[in-house]
Parts: sequence; C-alpha cells; structure tokens
Amino acid sequence: MASHYVSSSSNSITFFKNSDTMSPKINVLGQNSQIDVLTEYVGRNCEFHQVSSSYGVGYVLNQFVYRLEGTADSAPYICEPTFPNYAFVQPEWHLMPENSPYIDELTNEYCISVKSNSLTLNGVNQENVIRDGINSLFRFYNKPHDDATVLRYYNYFIFAKIKDYYVPFRPLMRTKHLIGIPTKYFNAIEENETGQSERDISKANFVLEIDLKELKSLFDSLKSLLGLYDTDLAHANVSLSFSLSLADGVDVSAESTPNSVRREMSFLNKKENVEKFERGLNMLISRNNFNPDPAKNSINETALQLVMNEECNVIYDAAIKINHNCYKLRIGIDNFLSLEATTDPTTINFIKNIHAISKIQKCKVPWYEFSEIYVFPKAEVKYSNEEEDIPSYEKYKKLYSSFISFQQEANSKPVKSKEEVQAEKVKTGLYVSNAIFSDTLSPFLKSVYQGDNVFDSTNIQKTLDSIELAINGAAGSKALEDFINKIGICKITDFANACLLALVKDLSGLEELDGTVTLGGIGAFDTNKLINEIIPFLPQEQQQLIYEKMLLELGCLNSRSLMYVLKQNLSLNEYTALNIETASYEEIVKEVAKKMSTTIENT
Repeated sequence: MASHYVSSSSNSITFFKNSDTMSPKINVLGQNSQIDVLTEYVGRNCEFHQVSSSYGVGYVLNQFVYRLEGTADSAPYICEPTFPNYAFVQPEWHLMPENSPYIDELTNEYCISVKSNSLTLNGVNQENVIRDGINSLFRFYNKPHDDATVLRYYNYFIFAKIKDYYVPFRPLMRTKHLIGIPTKYFNAIEENETGQSERDISKANFVLEIDLKELKSLFDSLKSLLGLYDTDLAHANVSLSFSLSLADGVDVSAESTPNSVRREMSFLNKKENVEKFERGLNMLISRNNFNPDPAKNSINETALQLVMNEECNVIYDAAIKINHNCYKLRIGIDNFLSLEATTDPTTINFIKNIHAISKIQKCKVPWYEFSEIYVFPKAEVKYSNEEEDIPSYEKYKKLYSSFISFQQEANSKPVKSKEEVQAEKVKTGLYVSNAIFSDTLSPFLKSVYQGDNVFDSTNIQKTLDSIELAINGAAGSKALEDFINKIGICKITDFANACLLALVKDLSGLEELDGTVTLGGIGAFDTNKLINEIIPFLPQEQQQLIYEKMLLELGCLNSRSLMYVLKQNLSLNEYTALNIETASYEEIVKEVAKKMSTTIENT
C-alpha cells in the first residue's frame, strides 16, 4: 500500500539502485507516482528514502517525496553518519531478561524485548506491544515517557516496529516481541532534565561515596574476603542462617521463627551477588558516559555516590561527583536498582561498609566476628550435628581458638611416613588420643578430620594415609562417604584432584560409591564450567551420574527430545537395540547420560 508520492518540477524523478547519486539508475519515476517508503533518511547526508515502487525497491532523493493523505508525519531525526557493523553479533534477544535493551550495531537500532499478553500470535495487540517497547526504551534511557509522549511517538510514521517475535515451546507462556527504534529518531529525543527524572529519596539518610580510582580494588578486596570466609565456614562444618521476613511487628528471633521460615546465609552466594552488583554498576556508569576503569579515568576528583537508607540497606539513587559537581546517573538506573543483587539487603550492607571491610586483616578477624559486625540481618551459627538451640558465638570462639592451637601443633611435627604412622598406632592403640577428643572438641575436630583439611598439598602420602585410617575406623565406609561429600565436586578443579578421587575409590574397594562422589555438589556450579572444565576429567561412571542428575533436575528436555538426541547420535541398529520407544523417562535419561559421558582419553 502506497504511503507517499513523488513530485518534481522536471516531471521525472530518478530511481537509484543505491543511496548515492553516482549509483546505477533503475528507472525514472513519473510525476505523482505513488511509492511506499520503507526507510527514511538514508545515505551519507540522509538525503535519500528507501522506497518500493512498480520497478522494485530502490532509492529516491527525499526532497521529491511527499505524504499521501492519511500518512502520519515523520518523527524528528538527527542525521548521523552511521554504517552497519558487520562484526556485531546479534544476541539471542528472546533469552535476555525483560527491560534489557541493546543497540543493534548491524541495523543501527535501539532494541528491547517485550512480552505480550497473549499465548499466540493471533491474539497479540501489536499497538500495545509497540507502545510498551517505546515506553520501556524511553524509561531506560531517561527520555520523557508519560502516556501522551509515548502515544505521540507511536503515531509517527515508521518510528518503531516489531522486528521479530518468539513463541515459546513451553505451554502457557506468553509470546515475546523484539521492538526496534532507529538511532536517528531515538537520539533526536532530549533526555529528561527534571520532572520524571527526579527520584524519590525522601527515605534516604546516608550517602556512600567511593573514589572511582578505588572502585575496582575495593570490590576485589570484598569478593576475596567473602570467598575466604566461605571456606572457613566449610572447614568449621557450620552454617549461618537468618529469617526470611523482617516485617514490622513480627518476631523473627531464632526461638520464635519456624524452620520453614529460616534460610541459610551463604558467603559464596553473597560473593556472587557482589560480582553481579559490580557488573551492573559498571554498566550503569558506562551507559551514562563515564568510565569506571581507574586506569582510563583521567579526572582526579571523580567519585561514585550511592544514596541509601542506612537502616534498611535500600539504594534509591546514584550519581557521579566530579570536582564537587553532581551528575545523576539516569540511563539504566531503574534496571540497576531492580537487580536481584541491588535489592538484597545483606549484599548492600557489605557494600555500604566496603571501606571498612577492605582494611580487614583476615588473620585477625575470624568469620564469626565478621558475621557479628557485617551480616545483615543478624545471623546465627548452626552446627550441622547439633540441635538449633545449642550453637552460640561464644562456643565457636572457643572452638576456633582450639582449632588454631591444633593446627599449630600439627604444623610443628614433621611429616611421617606410612610405616611410622602405623608403628605409632601399634604403640598408642589409637590414632587420636582421648585427650584431644574431649567433650568440647570432639564434634568440631571430627569435621576438621573428615573434611577438606584432610588434604595436604605437600604430601600426597599423608593425605591417603588419613583416608585409609578413616576407612579402617569404626565408621567404616560411612567415614569415606562423608569425606567424599565434604570435598564435593566443586573442589575438583583440575585433573590432579580427579585422580585423587579415583584413588580414594580404589582404596575403599566400594563398588557403589559413585553416587556419593558426584551427587553432593552438582547444584553449586556454573553449568559451562561444570561441563567444560570438570566433568571430562572424571571417571566415566561419575560423568554418567552427573549428566543424569542434571537432565533430571533441569527437566528441559522431554522424552521425545531425548529420543531425538539418541537417533541423531546412534546408528539405526544401535538405536533399535536400545528398545527405548516404550521406556520410562528416567530410563531414557539414563541412556542419554551414558552416551554423553566420555573417557579422559576421548576428551
């Protein structure tokens, strides 16, 4: 359907093949010939429109193009020299989180994914989807986004369009649509200076200020310390837990809060949150045309300011201060403040105290003291083998001191050979004396003995001797099982440790140990790291168990999809021999996991 017509005093308008007057001429359009404008303002000086005519698709000088009656006005634009970046890799937009825009450098468009209210394409209201996309882009980039402004821009001629759509395979999920706005239109819209750009900071009572030159080092220090404290908790065989709700008028003390409402406080999880917060913060700073990289930040007095409530650990606003002048970070601020890491009060409490935490000497501040001061809301220690009401900070301070003494005593003794250890066992009758395993230290030292501390990086023989002693003890195979679970797959980061697990398995002589070797820590990994850096170095039986566990827990492939995988990777005879068509889902998963597993030689 035609949207425009051409007119010239010469009664003929040249129809070019490309957006250049030197390009070949397709034909000549007659006076008042109707055309359909596909793209406006293209060419080196934006002097062309790309149009469709009776001669096909080509370009005409836009000075000869006029709107037909009923065609909307064109949006204001900025003529910028833009060229396609053919090296740009377009993202899998339907996998991106909502309200996460990006600039498509191939088409020079601002893009954002919008979810419709319909489960099918036939039921989609395209106007609502496009207006939602315009609103989201305007809000993110701090443009005026009131209803009247959004409607005005929606009504402009080809201002925004649906570039692509996605219909999820899973049932009862709404369709997604990719909305695009050309940069020449979008960049012509002025940013908010007042009004909608102002944020409500009435509840704020604290401003955290960080020198941009120190930003990276402070976050690196915080992440490193949280990682070390997480290791300390694992060694001590304890956990921290706090309540889920802090609602006014609700008593959330340990005595009154049921177990179902309590949750664990993980230093490792908070370290990951700090990493996500840092990434989001750097992106926020960059999007607002400031450089978070201290090496490239040439301005001396540049600081980040986070406006927050000190009691509730809620961030309300962010700004950059340069030489005592404040510049509010408005592009992407809503997305940043809605991040999971930014809304977690425990993470924000760490960041609020980032200056003090960066000065901590870990050897002088044990994990329990750090928790008392910096974990918000207050957390309580829970020992895995005792009742909830027994643990207290005072007890673990004593245990920690005992552990330090025990370690110092162990370090002062020379490493003994296997024969010397066995000779000592004969003389004493016990590997560990009753004096050490007193009523106070017994549960604590069991966790030290059976856990990660069994490893001795300087003496593999000492490590294996300790394992053998545990196996031959009263606990029998249970001790070995506990030992393997304590190490967890998450500790197997290289081939050496994988070999150690294989040695432990051989040492025990247990045929059914694979389950305890692999299942304990699967949920704690980054999937790519698990698949690429860990699984290929495990024995084939363990690989199969891990793949089986992952497939069952994720549930992302149904039986038909799994059978298709087998058909693609097996010969017809092999597939037929499996007789898998009538098998249960768990049986099919087991066969797929078996085929996925490989030997180290194959990797």
